[in-house]
Amino acid sequence: MDVRDALKFVEQLVYSHTGKYLNDLERDVFVGSWQGQTYEDIYPTNPEYVEKYVGYKLWQKLSTVCGEKVTKKQVRGAVERTWQRHFHTNPVSACPSSQVQHVFISCRYQEPDASLAKQLCEAIAMAGHRACITAPSHETDWLNHLESNLRQCDYFLLLLSSQAAVSEMVLEELQHAQKLSHDRRDRPLTILPIWVNCPLNLRLTHDLQTFLHDLPCYEWHSPTDTPPLIQAIRHHLNGNPSLLPLPIPNSLKGKSASTPPFTSNECPTKPSATGRFYSPAP
Repeated sequence: MDVRDALKFVEQLVYSHTGKYLNDLERDVFVGSWQGQTYEDIYPTNPEYVEKYVGYKLWQKLSTVCGEKVTKKQVRGAVERTWQRHFHTNPVSACPSSQVQHVFISCRYQEPDASLAKQLCEAIAMAGHRACITAPSHETDWLNHLESNLRQCDYFLLLLSSQAAVSEMVLEELQHAQKLSHDRRDRPLTILPIWVNCPLNLRLTHDLQTFLHDLPCYEWHSPTDTPPLIQAIRHHLNGNPSLLPLPIPNSLKGKSASTPPFTSNECPTKPSATGRFYSPAP
């Protein structure tokens, strides 16, 4: 793995987690460290500043995205191990730059939503696309982060757990996404909801029902669903979505929570794998 591939890989990971790329000095520190240079070699004007502030924060950032401790001396091994893990579980080839899709992932910062969002981000980046996750709601610039990222995006992945389905923040993100999709007619924003371990009788608010009425959705119940979900999303980003009929939450079919989930005519046999599309009821 050469330094150019390593830098590109790390940039994709960092962008997936933060919505921002490395700055020029961080790139210099990464490249120099990869090549075995000292801080004085990298930035002779003020090596102490680079070590204490730039390098320290960079290694913390890379430790987070790589899932293991990263230091200046260990950066090469840590990045190569992370590369191998990703390409062992998600072997994909990068797509041409002209076909790169930008993806925004909306999720609640709770489990399993947060872990699933992180895995989707990393897998999308490994496929050669761009992805970022919504900022936590307590951040003061949350709305600016949302709007600036949505303007650049081609896809909006909406992770809907039982808690997210009643979240005002999630609803506001969806409203912004739909407005942008409507206003940007030359480049519409594709919205892909993903049900995250939701019961079939989940009751939705009227606004959310209205938003989701005509949208195909994915379904996720456990970590075993993650690989097929990633595969399906990759196909969709590459222009080859796979549609399979799946159960519809009762609230989308106008049923009450006490109504049996399906009749024999309503529910097709479930395929053995999940992470699939289902189509909304007619």
